[in-house]
Amino acid sequence: MSSDNIKVSIKVRPLISREKNENCSKEWLIDENGSLSSVSRGHVFNFDHIFDEGSSNADVFEVIAKPIVENALNGINGTIFAYGQTSSGKTYCLSGGENDPGIVILVVNEIFKQINTSEMANREFLIRVGYIEIYNEKIYDLLDAKKTAIEKMFENQGEVKISQIEVMASSSDVMLEHFRRGNELKRTGETAMNERSSRSHSIFSITIESREKGSSGGECKVSTLNLVDLAGSERADQTKATGERLNESKHINQSLLALGKVIRELSSGTGDNGEKFISYRDSKLTRLLSASLGGNAKTAIICTITPATIDETLSTLNFANNAKTIKNKPKVNNIISERTMIAKLQNEILKLHHQLQEEKTKNSKLENINKIKNSIDERERQIIHGFNSNSNKINEMNRRRTWCPSTKEGCKENIFITSTPPSQLPPPPVILRNTEDGPQITFSFQSENLDELFRPADEVNFDEPIPNSQMTDEELARRIRTPKVFKKSVQLPDSPEIKLTSDMIKEEEIIKLKQMNEYLQNELQELQDFKRLEEFCDNDIKNQALFDKINQHEGTIVSLNALIDKQNSEMKELEVRFQLSENEQKKCVKERQEKENLLASIQYEYEQFKQKSKLREEELVNELNKSRNETVNNDLEKLRSEFETTSDQLMDALEDNEKLQQEISDIRDVLSEKVLKIQELQEKIDQHEKIDCQYKKIEEILKNNQEVVQVDETDDLIEMITKLIDAAVKTESLETEKSQFIKEIEEIQIQEKSQIIEKHEQEKLKLINDLENTNALKTSISLELETIKNNQSTAITEYQAQLDKLQTNLEDRLLELSNLEAKYQHITKENKDLIGKVTSLNDFIDKQKSEMKELEMLNQLSENEQKKSIKEIQEKEKLLASIEQDYEQFRQNSKLREEELVNELNKSRNQTVNNDVEKLRSEFETISDQLINSLEDNAKLQQEFNEKVLKIQELQEKIDQHEKK
Repeated sequence: MSSDNIKVSIKVRPLISREKNENCSKEWLIDENGSLSSVSRGHVFNFDHIFDEGSSNADVFEVIAKPIVENALNGINGTIFAYGQTSSGKTYCLSGGENDPGIVILVVNEIFKQINTSEMANREFLIRVGYIEIYNEKIYDLLDAKKTAIEKMFENQGEVKISQIEVMASSSDVMLEHFRRGNELKRTGETAMNERSSRSHSIFSITIESREKGSSGGECKVSTLNLVDLAGSERADQTKATGERLNESKHINQSLLALGKVIRELSSGTGDNGEKFISYRDSKLTRLLSASLGGNAKTAIICTITPATIDETLSTLNFANNAKTIKNKPKVNNIISERTMIAKLQNEILKLHHQLQEEKTKNSKLENINKIKNSIDERERQIIHGFNSNSNKINEMNRRRTWCPSTKEGCKENIFITSTPPSQLPPPPVILRNTEDGPQITFSFQSENLDELFRPADEVNFDEPIPNSQMTDEELARRIRTPKVFKKSVQLPDSPEIKLTSDMIKEEEIIKLKQMNEYLQNELQELQDFKRLEEFCDNDIKNQALFDKINQHEGTIVSLNALIDKQNSEMKELEVRFQLSENEQKKCVKERQEKENLLASIQYEYEQFKQKSKLREEELVNELNKSRNETVNNDLEKLRSEFETTSDQLMDALEDNEKLQQEISDIRDVLSEKVLKIQELQEKIDQHEKIDCQYKKIEEILKNNQEVVQVDETDDLIEMITKLIDAAVKTESLETEKSQFIKEIEEIQIQEKSQIIEKHEQEKLKLINDLENTNALKTSISLELETIKNNQSTAITEYQAQLDKLQTNLEDRLLELSNLEAKYQHITKENKDLIGKVTSLNDFIDKQKSEMKELEMLNQLSENEQKKSIKEIQEKEKLLASIEQDYEQFRQNSKLREEELVNELNKSRNQTVNNDVEKLRSEFETISDQLINSLEDNAKLQQEFNEKVLKIQELQEKIDQHEKK
């Protein structure tokens, strides 16, 4: 497993409006050599790649993310981090904007683009999507609308997993829709540093499964691509966070500190293998990302920085500098199903079994060769030297005394020495017979060649002197009556040569010896004839019994062969039926899998349809709300504008009223003044009237007293008349003024009343127009609502039709599944019956094989016994010329040796049989375990099938409920 360093890159964002308003200067610059340096402090950093302010998200994707996507499609895990301080552009880098799509969008599009290429045409893919966030050290599923905290975490092959919702995605649009939905539920907030700041860490995970097309249950490549948006580190004095925001920033900083600690521990690993305790469990973030940090994944970290700050950017660069020394160990994640694993292990077991058998056959061949060589040597020794040790002693006991060396010194010269060369006989042929118990060793002695090996010896005349010269081998062979087979064993002890002369041998002894020799020869001849007859009779009886047994065994063998042929034909028929049933079962399993896939696709389509319908309903509701809000807003705006205009008019009218009131008050003041003047004038008029009365009285008095008063009061009267004339003039002027004032007052009142009436009429006209406008708006709104309701009803009817179609399809699928289930049950029953028949037939065949083995053993024993008897007859016919005692001892030794060999053969056979029995038992146990596992798999499949049928029924019930609603 090759190691791979974490790829670290830096992305510098441009200055934002807040920094420009604060007149912030750039504290970090990119050199010509591609290194990042500080302007004021002189720090210099080098990384895998540094992106300047003009680089887009597409540039970052091409260099950093695209290789990880390609590896993920080939079964290697991948992780892309976005790390940095708050408001440094992490979320923008991953999510992007309108004109600059983020890395997540580019990754999703690249995945489906790669899948649709010709290189991936021979593979089929299954893609699942999950989206979680870590908020205040609690994990929430962003694809779950309930937003309940996930508490259970478990480890699987070194990777930490959680029970999150994973949704299948068949296209990039579906995947991005889930990403947008998760972003809507993601927690964000406003701080002093950023208007929309992430308040949690989020992980968008894409699980990619792929396998070759047409492979049922073969190897499957599974990889997980994690896109991690880490919340930025914050300082309370900069963000001015309080209350809930302060608590969020505390948890964010704690998790980022734990991540930095893990990075430092991994980068400064000690020991030979770099093994050290890593504190992954300090935070849920580090525990979830443990496989991406120093584990089975290709990892890239994008550190986003702002050039306007020094300390925060320096801490980010130190983090990146530590991270680039970490080494991961990525590998291709091949997942093999249980069936394929069992099949592979079975194939490996078979290969190992064949190798063991080959090794055993090689070793057995070598052992057999060694045994054959040893047996050949033993048989040669038995044939050639077998009776030396015992026969020498007997020969020494039975040897004539004339052969003994003489005590005279002169007789030691001409004694003959019988020094025999080694035997020139060929070794007995060895025959290897391969049987079920192993190779059998048999020896065959050909009787035809034995007659050529034995020659009768020449007669010896003891009267003739033996010459002094040494005798040749041929002369010794003619003179000695020992056969060639035992030539080597007849070897006299070393003794000095003795010359035999006629003086030393007496005639009487010679005659006695001749007579004894003839007598002994006759007796030997009779004994030989008698023993030959006995042995022939015994051998005939034994041979007859053996022939009878052989005939019986042949008959049983013929009958057993007929039975075996019948059983073989039946076995072939059963195998054909079993193969047909297996093919049918495979077809049914394939059909079932296809139906399950169809059901899964239908369920998926139904879920998608439900989701789309929900989304459509939400969109329609939103549109309705928007349209209502727009109409209401428009109406409100119109009413507001009208209200403003009316309020302005009212204000103007109020101002006019105020002016009029002021004018009226002025007029009233004037009127009051004029009323006072009128009152004064009235008083004056009253006075004038009084004066008139007095004047009339005076006139009357004057008329009465004209004469009296003429002279005396002429002057007073003149004065009075002048006063009265002046008063009358004044009264006339006052009356004219009064009449003028009254006219003016009446005109003013008429004008005021006419103005008030006109204003009231205008207001009435405005109100009437407003009422007409509101009625028109009401009618337009009612018409729009009716159109929207009609559209909803049409959409609902379309959805209802689609649901009816889906329901009919589901009913058809259920019928097909029920038929397939019945077929599957029937086939399973037939398979069980066939398996029972096969086991019974196997037992019967094993019994027949055991009986056949016993018969073959009996045949082999009978053949061996027959061969041995034939050998013994031939040996007895040709070896009776030798001494009887030597022959009997040889036969006894040969029988003992044969018994030992038979015992050894039986032991070896028992051992091989026991080994074979143990092997058969182990194989039977493995086969039985496999059958049990297959039955358990069938039961599991049945359970899964029943569960899916129940799910389909539940879905049908839900559909019915939905239709009722």
